[in-house]
Amino acid sequence: MNLAEIVSQFESGEAGTDAYVELRAQCLPLIEKDSANAAAYFLIANFARSYVMLYEEEAVTVEVARKAKIAMLDYLHRIVAAQGGNAEVRLAAINAIAVDYLHSDKIF
Repeated sequence: MNLAEIVSQFESGEAGTDAYVELRAQCLPLIEKDSANAAAYFLIANFARSYVMLYEEEAVTVEVARKAKIAMLDYLHRIVAAQGGNAEVRLAAINAIAVDYLHSDKIF
């Protein structure tokens, strides 16, 4: 499975913690399989892990779940778009995501 397929599956699924558990589980093997994009997979896997740690034991409003899914999909789509580029393009995408996250509501 590649990241584009993972994104499609995440996009069409529910916005609950199970989706983030699955997202993380699917990204981790890609770290070794596709080392050129390992940092991107690691970043997404850890965002997913953070979401689960924050929300697995509490009720999440529809608004929070929707907002988190929109943010995660934005990051995922940026990474998928950058994967076809050279190392500089891929690094720029990851760096932009890190800066964006720093200035976000930190939902995960």
